[in-house]
Amino acid sequence: MIKASSQTRKNTAMVKELDSLLSIYVRTRDGFQCNKCGKNNHLGAAHVLPKGHYKRLRFEPDNLMTLCWLPCHESFWHKQVHDAREWFDAKYPGRYERLQIAARNAPKVDLKLLLVVWRKEVELLGDRCNG
Repeated sequence: MIKASSQTRKNTAMVKELDSLLSIYVRTRDGFQCNKCGKNNHLGAAHVLPKGHYKRLRFEPDNLMTLCWLPCHESFWHKQVHDAREWFDAKYPGRYERLQIAARNAPKVDLKLLLVVWRKEVELLGDRCNG
């Protein structure tokens, strides 16, 4: 069995923390409601452009939106792609095109810098919610 290097383990931990921080940020930004149906249960931060193919946009908040897991994320967003794109374009005019441009021009992701930024952003978000 091949063991992951210590740097690989650190990167994996940073990615996991960033995913969590962005999920908190996006769900708060979107008012803890699904952008499609308005429900507020089983919510997650869904990527507009897939994080596997658009790695440099994985932590870009405009590439994330709050969707309930079922039916909006799994059944609508991933299985009714044409209808989902039409809905997204109507709800967020121009955003998809801006993300496409960003995907072509996005710099390499600096995980350490992003962690500093998003830890602070979520901390400030908590302060605003609690204060």
